[in-house]
Amino acid sequence: MTEPISAQSQAKQYEILAHFQQAIRSLGYETRLFDAEEAQVLFPGPLLLVGLEKDPLGRDRTMRFGFLPLPDGEDLDYVSLIQCYTPLPFVVEVEHRAAVERQLADVNRQTGVGYFGLTPDGKIYYRYVLAGAKWSLLEAEMIQQLLLIFTHMQNQFSPILEAAAHGQN
Repeated sequence: MTEPISAQSQAKQYEILAHFQQAIRSLGYETRLFDAEEAQVLFPGPLLLVGLEKDPLGRDRTMRFGFLPLPDGEDLDYVSLIQCYTPLPFVVEVEHRAAVERQLADVNRQTGVGYFGLTPDGKIYYRYVLAGAKWSLLEAEMIQQLLLIFTHMQNQFSPILEAAAHGQN
C-alpha cells in the first residue's frame, strides 16, 4: 500500500497543477483544481479537472491530471508521474464486454501516445502518464498539446469503441 502523501509534497503537486491550470485556461478551457482533501474521493492527492469540448453527440467530456503516488526508494526519488485520464461518455453493456476488449486491443495498436482501457464496471477511459524530473514544470505548449492529443484520440476512436460497446460491429 502506498504511504500517505506528505503535506509538503501535496503543496508542491498543487503548485504544479496550478501551473497546468494556467496554461489550460489560456486556451479557454474551464478547469477546477482540487486540493488533496477535496479530491480524496477521486484521487489520492491534488487533482485538476478540465472540461474538454463536447463530443460529436454533444456529451460532456473531462480530463483529469494528478500525480501518481510512488513508493519510497532511491530509484524513484527524482521522478514524478503525472496521470492524464479521460473517461469516455458511455458505458459498455455487459454482454458486449468481450467484443470491446478485442476492439481495445486493436485500437491500442494504433495509438502512438497513451492507451484506452476498461474499468471493471464497464467504463472506457483514455490514459497517458507523463514521466519527468521530480517537481519539474512543463512548458505551457506541451500541456496544451496534451489537450489536443486527448481530444483527437477520443474523436478518432470513441465511435468505434462505442459501437462495440452497444454490439454494433
